Amino acid sequence: NTLHGNYVNVLVMEACNPTITDNVVHKAHGHGIHLSESTRGLVLRNRVVGNGSAGITVDGSSRAMVAGNLVQGNGGCGISLGKKVQGRVVGNVLVGNAVDCLRDRLPTGAKVSGNVHIGGPEENGEL
Repeated sequence: NTLHGNYVNVLVMEACNPTITDNVVHKAHGHGIHLSESTRGLVLRNRVVGNGSAGITVDGSSRAMVAGNLVQGNGGCGISLGKKVQGRVVGNVLVGNAVDCLRDRLPTGAKVSGNVHIGGPEENGEL
């Protein structure tokens, strides 16, 4: 699927278990993908490019798994995690996003590993 040009291209809220896979999500005015409040979803293998705010946002008490995504050139964080997030963020590639939220704003309950940063304000390397 290709989703583009909406305020938020994918918004999932309130106790859902969605699987968002193999999509191209681009040019939203806000977030590309936003999971909120008790979501245990999977966000896998998406291309999330050129959105006005964060590429992928996970907040509330979410336990989502965010893995294997290309998150590039977004106007906010590549991947943004809320304070209560206890999910996993693994094996994503973040390229040239405006803010590096994984390094600067990491919640204590989240497990983050094997993500690669290239360009943008984030330092090149792995987190």
